[in-house]
Amino acid sequence: MQAVAQSLNLRGTHSLSSAWAFLALDAYTRLVESKLGDKAFGHLAVEQVDASGARTSSAVPKGAFPVIHLDSAVKTVRLRVGRGPPVFYSLVLAGFDQPGPVPELKEKLELIHSYEDDHGKDLARIKLGDVLAVRLKVRSTSRASHQHLAVVDLLPAGFEPVLQRGDASPGSARLIGTGSTWNVDHLDVREDRVIFYGSAGPEVHELTYRVKAVARGTFAVPPAFGEGMYDPSVRARSKGTSLSVE
Repeated sequence: MQAVAQSLNLRGTHSLSSAWAFLALDAYTRLVESKLGDKAFGHLAVEQVDASGARTSSAVPKGAFPVIHLDSAVKTVRLRVGRGPPVFYSLVLAGFDQPGPVPELKEKLELIHSYEDDHGKDLARIKLGDVLAVRLKVRSTSRASHQHLAVVDLLPAGFEPVLQRGDASPGSARLIGTGSTWNVDHLDVREDRVIFYGSAGPEVHELTYRVKAVARGTFAVPPAFGEGMYDPSVRARSKGTSLSVE
């Protein structure tokens, strides 16, 4: 269990290690509860601390996997563990970052993401109903090629992907434009994002697809994010920006 937890702390998680973690936690919990019963994890106390330093104690529900909801104003969470078996925890965050654009990230992988018109120029302001080209470039920053990559391109609010209607071709052919050089293995087109699965080598590969502006306003363009599905040390994040629709 300690070895599995160390892998999680070092960001070495993937679908297989997650399955190992569930199996290990289940076996560990059964063992502890068989010896201590309802008092197995009664030695745990949780304290929430806000920006002013005020502390609030949170009641820990009974059971092997208690869930505690934290207040949005909390800056620090303190776990106090008394005498008893080791305790393992995870902190789950949901939602979107408020500060806006985040810096680029290049760890063995690089992503370049842009919105352009038909002439290849970046756009600052566009009109309602306009169709734009999304250009995504990907490459390995090392000499090695990376397999089993997942690249998530979250669309800004007010935009939707454009598929070629009436075309019996597979999803990739209906979405990805001609002239693209990144041959993805699979893609998943959703209402608010497009997810690409493929490989990347040291040479730059790119693909384009089209989106349509369906609402007026100024929208944040989230950065594209890519990661190795079985090697989380390979990851990248492009620059974020904004678009205005008139």
